[in-house]
Amino acid sequence: MNIKNIVFNFNSMSHFLMAFTTLSVYKFSSRVKNIYIFGHTLISLAQYYIKYDIDKYKYLSSGLGMVGHSFLALFMYCVLKTNLNFMNIGFLISQGFMILFYINNSISDINIIKKIIFNIVLSFLSLFYVIRTFAINNVSKYAYILVAIVYLNLVLYMDLIGQA
Repeated sequence: MNIKNIVFNFNSMSHFLMAFTTLSVYKFSSRVKNIYIFGHTLISLAQYYIKYDIDKYKYLSSGLGMVGHSFLALFMYCVLKTNLNFMNIGFLISQGFMILFYINNSISDINIIKKIIFNIVLSFLSLFYVIRTFAINNVSKYAYILVAIVYLNLVLYMDLIGQA
């Protein structure tokens, strides 16, 4: 098993655990939570397929990732109506950059400017999930830690390999 498989299997599992633990804690309590769960489920599938060097999987991964991050952006838009703060605004903006990440992954290599921008966004997302971990007092806090590691893994992976 190569490094790409290890990284993206871990990423897929982490996003799936985020969806599963959120579902187990909130049990479809609201449409907003369902949007969040569905977004992480799609991102989990995107991360699973991104590791394959087959064009149809590359495009499938990009499509799933774009839709998944769009759902997370919609989730945060709903949250911002009642909880407006810098981290939540940053999370919403970063979802737009993650959509661009998936578009970029399906059409081109990552140059140095894109790499810097993506590293900033991925680092912010990692920080966001670490901070959220301290505000959560249920089993999903462990999934938040794993997703924080996902984004740090992507920073390291892109620095070493150059692209997904």
